[in-house]
Amino acid sequence: MERIIIFIDNSNIFKGFRKYNIKADYEELKKIITKGRDLKDIFLYEGVVYPMSPLKKKWYEDLKENSGYVIKASFDKIAANDAIEKKIDIKMAIDIISLAYENAYDKAILVSGDGDFIPVVNKLKKMNKPVELWAFKYSLSHALMEKIEEGNLFYLDDILMNISIANKEVPKEPDENLIQKVVDLKTGRDITGEYISNRLEELEVEAEAMIKEALAELATNPTKKHDIYEKTYWLIHERLGMGSIGPATAAAGPLMAVMKQKLAVELGIEDKDIIY
Repeated sequence: MERIIIFIDNSNIFKGFRKYNIKADYEELKKIITKGRDLKDIFLYEGVVYPMSPLKKKWYEDLKENSGYVIKASFDKIAANDAIEKKIDIKMAIDIISLAYENAYDKAILVSGDGDFIPVVNKLKKMNKPVELWAFKYSLSHALMEKIEEGNLFYLDDILMNISIANKEVPKEPDENLIQKVVDLKTGRDITGEYISNRLEELEVEAEAMIKEALAELATNPTKKHDIYEKTYWLIHERLGMGSIGPATAAAGPLMAVMKQKLAVELGIEDKDIIY
């Protein structure tokens, strides 16, 4: 089984989660990236302005105790963002290369789109240690992307629905009388879960098509950006609301929120103009 160590540049990817208005489930993120491989360690690197808030401290403790994360925070008394990020990059580079020399992993999993890691990738190639990269499309360095071998590049954009805490239902005792079910008429089998999953996939494809159409319209009418945004926003709202009548109605809510946010990002809508 392939041995991996995950190195997360949280100072880099958190900007993406904030851009897409996503609160990420880092346990789910770990599971998706690991994909059944032998996870030897998972490191999270981040710059923190001292003193650290109680919420941040609790988050670190939860990650460590519940998900096995090793927190590698760089503390500073002032918020000099560029300086903090450079410290993080250096700390990550040292760990990645040092652990490669120790043969602690077969493959390094780098979660960052920062071009500053190009020398690290080059060094690992010389050591015959492949690198798997996970990053947001919008912030991925093109030069870094070119250094990654085919089959080892993955986009965080593609798993946002899977790792969004907003999509996690709060466990509760179900009332059987209130649950809408879908039953296979031939076999009598309850296929509600399959129905919801398939319906959500269909709705996501429809929303993606609406966004693509909005981008095409923007290309020909750039001065109508806000009109195009508002029109497409309500089309998505109507289709993913009214188009998901049945057991998938409640489940479509989080998908609708994500697609609306994606529409705003793709069209370049400023925060002050986003419809909530």
